[in-house]
Amino acid sequence: MKISLEWLKELVDVSVPAEELAHRLTMAGLPVDEIIRESERFPKVVVGDVVERIKHPNADALSVCKVNVGAEILEIVCGAPNVAAGQRVAVAVAGALIGDIIIAKRKIRGIVSNGMICSAQELGLQGGHEGIMVLNTDATIGQPFREYLGLTDTIFEIDVTPNRADALSHIGVARDVAALYETHVIRPEVKFAESKVLASDIARVEIQNPDSCPRYCARVVRGVRIGASPEWMQKRLQRVGIRPVNNVVDVTNYVLMECGHPLHAFDFGKIGGKKIVVRNAGEDQTFLTLDGKNRGLRTDTLMICDAEQAVAIAGVMGGQNSEISENTADVFIESAYFNPSSIRRTSKFLGLSSDSSYRFERGTDIENTVYAVNRAAQLIQQLAGGEILSGFIDAYPKKHEPKRISVRTQRIGAVLGATLPLDEMTTICSRLGFNPAKKSEAEFEVAIPSYRPDMESEIDVIEEIARVVGYDRFAPRAPNISVRLPLRSAPMPEDVRGVLRSLLSAHGYCEIVTSSLIDERQANIFSEAIVRVANPISSEMSVLRPSPLPGALATIARNIHHGTRDIRIFEIARTAERTESKDSDVEKRFSEKEWIVVASCGNMLGSWDAKPRSVDFYDVKGEVERVLYETRVHKYKFVEDKSNVFCDPSLSVIQSGRAIGAFGAISRGILKKFDIDVPVYAGMLETSALPSGRAIPHYVAPPRFPGIVRDLAIIAPVEKTGQEIQEAIMKSASSPLLRGIRIFDVFPLDNGTRSVAFSLEFAADDRTLRDEEAADVITKIIKDLEQRHHFSIRS
Repeated sequence: MKISLEWLKELVDVSVPAEELAHRLTMAGLPVDEIIRESERFPKVVVGDVVERIKHPNADALSVCKVNVGAEILEIVCGAPNVAAGQRVAVAVAGALIGDIIIAKRKIRGIVSNGMICSAQELGLQGGHEGIMVLNTDATIGQPFREYLGLTDTIFEIDVTPNRADALSHIGVARDVAALYETHVIRPEVKFAESKVLASDIARVEIQNPDSCPRYCARVVRGVRIGASPEWMQKRLQRVGIRPVNNVVDVTNYVLMECGHPLHAFDFGKIGGKKIVVRNAGEDQTFLTLDGKNRGLRTDTLMICDAEQAVAIAGVMGGQNSEISENTADVFIESAYFNPSSIRRTSKFLGLSSDSSYRFERGTDIENTVYAVNRAAQLIQQLAGGEILSGFIDAYPKKHEPKRISVRTQRIGAVLGATLPLDEMTTICSRLGFNPAKKSEAEFEVAIPSYRPDMESEIDVIEEIARVVGYDRFAPRAPNISVRLPLRSAPMPEDVRGVLRSLLSAHGYCEIVTSSLIDERQANIFSEAIVRVANPISSEMSVLRPSPLPGALATIARNIHHGTRDIRIFEIARTAERTESKDSDVEKRFSEKEWIVVASCGNMLGSWDAKPRSVDFYDVKGEVERVLYETRVHKYKFVEDKSNVFCDPSLSVIQSGRAIGAFGAISRGILKKFDIDVPVYAGMLETSALPSGRAIPHYVAPPRFPGIVRDLAIIAPVEKTGQEIQEAIMKSASSPLLRGIRIFDVFPLDNGTRSVAFSLEFAADDRTLRDEEAADVITKIIKDLEQRHHFSIRS
C-alpha cells in the first residue's frame, strides 16, 4: 500500500521527519517497508532546449542535435523521429542512470554523443512511446527534471496486514497517526449544490441478496463532460500506483485511496430500465469484464444488474456494457458494502483481483458508504461539471449494530505486565475512535467503530492500547510459573507426541515438518480416495496427503541430491482420505488420521572400533518395537502384508484384530518415482493407537535361583511365520515355568519346509528347577505341536 506523505499531511496535523513517522508507524503495527523520495529521482536529468537538428551524415534514421542544457551546449545523437529545433526536452547527461544503463559519452556512427534526449517510457513515466518527451515551452533551461515535474513528495510503502483493512487508505493511516501523535483527523468536508430533481425519481435500487449485500448507496450526476483529470489528481494517483484514465474514473480511484471505500461509476445512459438489481448470477452465465475477458460465472456469484442484463461483478470488476466513455453524459455512482466472504469466493473462483476486491474481501466500512458517494459526487462536479441530483439512494436492509466490548483494567495489567492509568487508557481508546465509557474503576466499555471489524474481543482492545502506548514502554519481565509436582502414586501423564519426539531424537532421528498439501500425481501413488482442495495455492499443493510417506520420501530425496546419504528422520503427520459415506455432514465424508512415521537409509553410524553397516529391515522393525514398548502398547503382533504395494517386504502391526501401522522396505517402484537410488526403510503407526504417556519402569528383582535353557528345532511349512510358531509354543506350554523364548536359527529344507530353532528358558521363583520339570514341559509342547499343528521336531 503506497501512502503519499504530502497527501497524508493534508488529513492529519503532523510535522515530524519522514524517518521518525515511518518508525512510529512500524512500531504501531503498520510496517513501512520502504521510503521513496521523489526528490531523489532522475539524477543528472535536466531540461534542455534543442537549438539545432541536422541529419546524421552516416545514418538516415538518426539526427545530430545541439542541445542547450544551461551550463553548456551538448552535441547529442538522437534516433527519435519527432525531435525538432525549438523543443524543450528531458536530457540525461553523462553519469545519469536511465533504467539499467549509465549514460556516457560514446561514438554513434562516427559522431560523439554527449548524452541522451529521453522519451517518457525511458524515464519510467506514462505517456506516448512514439518518440522523445516534449515539455512545455515555458520549462526553464537547465532546471533539474524532477523540479520541472514537481516531484517533492515522499512515498511510504506500507505492508498492511490482512486484519487492518481500515488502514488501506490515507484517512485510515491518518487515524493511526492521529492516535500516535495525540492530534485529530481532518476529513475533507463535502459540500455541493444539488438540483431540484430527486435521484430516487429517476433511479431505483433493489437488493435480492441482502446477506451478500447489506447496503447499497448511489448518486446520479447528469450532464458531465468526460476528459482528462487535472495534473494534481493525475500526479497523486500515479504516486500511489494508479494509472489515470479520465476525470470520472479517476475520481472513483481517488476516493478509494483517500477514504478506503471502493466505488464504481456506471454510464447511466446504458443502465436498462434505470434500475439496479443486486442478485446472484443465473445458471451457465458468462460476463464480459472491463479487461476484455469473457468470464464464466457460478450461481452464487453476486452480480450488479440492470432491468435487462448484468453490468458488473459485484465488488470485483465492472463490465464493458456500462463503462464510462467519452460519450458519457450521465453518471450513476455506486457505493456499496459487500460481504467479505462472498467477494473472496468470487475473486478466487475467477482468478481475478482488483483494488476493490482486495478491500471488500478484507472488510470495508458499512457506515462509510454515504460519505464516499457524496465525496465522489463533489469531485465529479468539480472536475467534469454536471448537476448532482437531489438526495442519494440508500438501500439498507441489514442495519449495522455497533459492537460493545468490556475491558478490565486488571486484565490489561496482566497481559502487558505494566499498570497504566485508567484515564490514559480511555484517552487512547477515544483517539482510536472507540468511544470509551467508564463503568467503574476496574472496568470500562468501548463501542467499536464500523471501520474496525477486526476488533472482536477484550484482547484486541488491549493490543490496540499497547501499540499506541508503544511496546518499548513495557519492561521485560519473566513470567510467573507455578509447578505442581505429581505424587509418586499418580504419575503425570505425558502427551504421546512429546514421548515420541523425545524417544526418537534420543536415538539419532531428526524431526521433519512437511506440508500436508501435496501434488495430485504424488497423492495418486498412495491412494485412490484423495481429497482435493477447492482453491489450491498451486498445483503442487492441490491435494491433502493420503499417507505420511510422501513428505518423508521427498525429504530423503532432497537430502540425497545435496550429498547427504545417511539419513534417519521422523515426522508426526496428519493424513486425509475420502470415505464411502454420502452423509450431508461434510466431516463424515472424510477420514483424518495422525501418524508417527520413521524412515532411514544409508549407513548406521559406527563407533571408533566398529565399521559402519547399511540400514536394514530389522533396524526399522526395532524402532517400531521400541515405540510400541515406550508407549505401553501390549498384545500386538506382526503379520506379513502382501497387499502393501508401498513396501516389499512389508509387515502390518496388528492389535485387537485391527491394523494400527506397518513397516518394511519401500518398494523400488516408489523409490524410482521420488528419484531415490538407495534402499529406504520406513515404519508408521497411528498415534491414536498409542496410549498417552511413557512406559513407567518398575523394579524387578534379579532371579534368586538358576534357570534351565533348552533348544528346540521345529520343522514347519515356510508359510508359517516365526511369530506364529512362537505363539503356538507358548500356548502349548501353558506353564509359568517357561520364562523366555527366542529364535536363534532358521534353516531351509526340502518340500517347502524349514527348520526354526528356538531357545527356551525355564525358571522358578522359589526353587532350583530339576531337569525333569523342564523336560515335562518340553514333552507337552512337542506333543501338542505334532498333534494340533502337524509340526515335526528336528532331531
